[in-house]
Amino acid sequence: MLICPIEQKVRYVGSSKNPKNRFRQHIKDAQKNRTQKQKWILSLKARMDLPIMKIVNKCDDDIFALKLEEETMLLHIDDVYNIHMPDKNHGYVEHYRKTGIKEKGNQKKIKE
Repeated sequence: MLICPIEQKVRYVGSSKNPKNRFRQHIKDAQKNRTQKQKWILSLKARMDLPIMKIVNKCDDDIFALKLEEETMLLHIDDVYNIHMPDKNHGYVEHYRKTGIKEKGNQKKIKE
């Protein structure tokens, strides 16, 4: 996950087999300046700062990794700049924010 060094909020949740390369790719892609995440990273770079990368789980099973990623994203749903849920079939993050529903497994939890 990428954490804002200023606000200490989780701004992006993702998974990768090579986290260091993925982190570098996030920084490089920020030059495109299209998405909220890219704009955030550019704003940090302007302050001579970068996101903090924190690895929260290590997993060899891709299916289980997607589930862990989604659970982590749902914990931070109000702050992340992700566009899609980890499993693209689960839709857009904005839908989860607007409906106030956080899915965990087969249970639904209404945001308090």
